[in-house]
Amino acid sequence: MRILKLALHQFRNIAELAIELNPRFNIFVGPNAQGKTNILESIYLLSSLQSFKGSRNRELIGWDVDEAFVRGLVERDHVSYEVLITLTPAQKRVKIDGKSPKSSFDVFGLVNVVLFAPEDLRITKGEPDARRRFVDRAIFNADSGHLELVRNYQKVLRNRNNLLKQSPAERNLALLEVYDEQLGELGGQLMQRRASFLEELAPHFSRAFLEIVGEERELQLLYQTSGGISTASEALVGALVAARGRDLRRGSTSVGPHLDDLELLLEGRNTRAFASQGQHRALVLALKIGEIAYLREKLGFYPALMLDDVSSELDRQRNGQLMEYLKGFGGQVFITTTDLVHLGIDSDYQAFRVDAGTVSRTS
Repeated sequence: MRILKLALHQFRNIAELAIELNPRFNIFVGPNAQGKTNILESIYLLSSLQSFKGSRNRELIGWDVDEAFVRGLVERDHVSYEVLITLTPAQKRVKIDGKSPKSSFDVFGLVNVVLFAPEDLRITKGEPDARRRFVDRAIFNADSGHLELVRNYQKVLRNRNNLLKQSPAERNLALLEVYDEQLGELGGQLMQRRASFLEELAPHFSRAFLEIVGEERELQLLYQTSGGISTASEALVGALVAARGRDLRRGSTSVGPHLDDLELLLEGRNTRAFASQGQHRALVLALKIGEIAYLREKLGFYPALMLDDVSSELDRQRNGQLMEYLKGFGGQVFITTTDLVHLGIDSDYQAFRVDAGTVSRTS
């Protein structure tokens, strides 16, 4: 997969942009707060129809205007597609080759990207929800139908929680049993997918970490289910039934994949508690590069890799090792940086200067 061209109109601080992209390295250079990350955000929007910053439409549209668009020309399997997203404060309109898709699932999978941003350190340092999002996003990149499974689980979970919050006189316990069965079925599928993904990711993750840090370390990815239950649907139903009294008192569901976690161990120690800042950065980057390798196996092609300000997140030695590794990587790479020289990339690249929302070629 390659993104051949990118065009923006009134997207954040970028009034107009129309560029052809290099099939290997595309480097956006400039001081901070000039619009470099906005370009990556627009590419991410083409992939998932969402901002990786969680921004609302109004925040994506330029000042004093009511409409913006992002257009990408994408090549997959020697076939090109034009994806156009038009933004207004109230809605997103999507067209593929000039036609409106029947659903968003027709868009997902046309543009496959993996993003590393400074905020991703929350995966190893933050709360479990950041790790669950990483896992579910990676599975979604390989199978867009995973999003529907997650949404269906969350819908039933909301229904169950709403019922639990009702007064004893209003509660329909027969309906609670129905929700338990539905959560068990959906939650079991969700847990099994997550566990399978982590098992397949593990060797890619270890190899990527070795390339980044330059030394082999013992790494483990452990899927921790809430309550320590197995990933079988029957086990989750049993756990929900057993927790019913507690859940009724609390008014919320206390067991299920919405509470699961991913534990990362480095030399047998939990990285959340014991890893250094530099190790956290290398671990998250290794997770992302491992995801790329996983997707290459699943999809048959490399997704694009986007690195937002990665040079400030790694020391000079690890940054150099990363760039050497990426030179042998077969996919398209987008990098933002304040300084082109220290990246050490001297071929197969196109650099763009970004200054106050204006983007120009520099090489």
